[in-house]
Order: sequence, then structure tokens, then C-alpha cells
Amino acid sequence: MLECEDVDGAFVQFVEILKNAVNQFTKEVPVRARNKNHKEWVTEELGRLIQSKNEMYRRLKKDLHNGTLENEYAHFRNRVVNLIETTKNNYYRSRFEEQNKSPEALWRWLGEVTNSKK
Repeated sequence: MLECEDVDGAFVQFVEILKNAVNQFTKEVPVRARNKNHKEWVTEELGRLIQSKNEMYRRLKKDLHNGTLENEYAHFRNRVVNLIETTKNNYYRSRFEEQNKSPEALWRWLGEVTNSKK
């Protein structure tokens, strides 16, 4: 590389040496995608609505004096919050009814929901 008088040739050699060093001294580690639906009751549609609400909030923060956007955001936020509450209540109500047939299953499920440990 130092003997090469052509700048482009020296650069190509440098990049090759660097790539070889990276490949030799590092290892590839797979990275898992994070699960954004941490709660069981968050559906795919609800997740998209939450993302839309958050994006609208970011746009509102960039343009604080936009009254129209502020009203749209407030209306959309209220709809999403109500949908979250309804979805969550329906999910837990249906799970409770499923588990209510067996006291043992009910208590096991309640322990999971409340993160209780014996």
C-alpha cells in the first residue's frame, strides 16, 4: 500500500485490508427485533393507531402554533385512548370468563396478570 503511487489503488488496498481485519477479529451476532407488543391485548391494528398518534404528536411538537393540527391530534388521541381502554377491558373480561371455569386456572392466571410470586 505504501509503495503504490496511485491514490485510488492505495485506497482500494486499504479498504481490502480493513475488511479482512474486521472479518478476522469480529464475529457476527444476530440481533433480534424487539417485540413492540409487550401487552397481550395490543392488536396489530391498535399498534398502528398508537404509532400514528405518536407520529402526529411529533409533528405537533414541531409546529406548536398549528391550531388545526392540535385539534386533529386531540380528537385522534382521545379516540385511540378510548379504543385502548375498550380493547383492554374486553381482553381481560374474556380471559376472566375463560379462566373462571376452574378455580386453579383462575388463580394461576390472576398471578400471571398481577406478576405475583408465591
